[in-house]
Amino acid sequence: EHESYGHIELTAKGRAVAEEIYARHVILFAFFHEVLGLSAEVAEEDACRVEHHLSPEARERLLQLVDFIRSCPEKPVRFLANFQHYARTGERSEGCSACGKCTPAPAANR
Repeated sequence: EHESYGHIELTAKGRAVAEEIYARHVILFAFFHEVLGLSAEVAEEDACRVEHHLSPEARERLLQLVDFIRSCPEKPVRFLANFQHYARTGERSEGCSACGKCTPAPAANR
């Protein structure tokens, strides 16, 4: 509800929509920044782009993933640190290959 060129006030339905979009934005920012390791600026921009198109199921799953990582007692979270190292360098870290199951991908496959 708004006056022409004046004050804008959200209806209850409008407020609910705005809160849902903001919740999507917050979780997307956390995923892009904390999990994928993107800069805060890039994470903010990408969250703004994606927040309007995220299904409730995808939002809930991302929320679960971020909560899972944040609540992990292992600090830093090993798989996340290994992934972020891989994202930066294209190489698996020593900790990643220690399990014997991870082997560096051939350079041609990167």
